[in-house]
Amino acid sequence: DMGGGVPADYDSDADSREFQEYRDLIDTHASGLWEQGFRVYTEMGRSLTAKMGWTATRVEAVKESGGRRIAIGHVGADLFVRTAYQPQNWPHRISVFTHDGEPKDVAEEELLPQDVAGPLCFSGDMVAVARPLPRIEEGDIVVVHDTGAYTYSMYSRYNSRLAPAAYGYLNAGEEKINFQTVKAAETVDQVLQFWESPSASR
Repeated sequence: DMGGGVPADYDSDADSREFQEYRDLIDTHASGLWEQGFRVYTEMGRSLTAKMGWTATRVEAVKESGGRRIAIGHVGADLFVRTAYQPQNWPHRISVFTHDGEPKDVAEEELLPQDVAGPLCFSGDMVAVARPLPRIEEGDIVVVHDTGAYTYSMYSRYNSRLAPAAYGYLNAGEEKINFQTVKAAETVDQVLQFWESPSASR
C-alpha cells in the first residue's frame, strides 16, 4: 500500500494528473517491488475527480458591507467545508454568468473585489473573500470550479439544509448536452431520518 495521493490543480483548467511520473518514481526508488512480484495499491485521491465537478448557484441577493459587495447564493460552508475554514489552503476558482447563462467576461481593470457568501447563519459562511470578479448582480449564476472532490462527500448538516442534487452530463454533439440525475436532491424526510425525528409526512 503506497498510500498518498496525487494533487489537483485548483488554479487553472490544467489536468495535473501525473500518473506516469508517479510510476516512474516507483521504478526509480522501489523497483524491487516489481521484481519481487508485488501488486502495488495506491490512492490517487482528488486528482481523479476534482476536475470532473463544478457547482453552480444562483445569486439570491447582493449587499454592500465592509466596503465590498457581497453576493449571497445557495451554496456555502455546508458544501465547501474546507474552503470556509481554511480558505488559504482550499481556494476555488469562480466564474460569473448572467441570469441566462452568458459568461461575464470583462477586462482585468474592471474586476471588483467581492465576497461570495453562502446561506448559513454565521459570518464564516464564505466561498470567496475579496476575490477580483466581474460585478455580480442579483440573479446572476456563480460557478465554483473543481468541486468533484472534498465537497459533496464532506457535506455538513449545519442548519439541516437539504443536500443538493448532483447531475452528470454528456456532450451529445451538435451543441446538445444530455443531463442525467446522479443523485437526487435530499428531501425533508431524509434529513429528519438522519436526526431520527418523526417523518415530516406523518
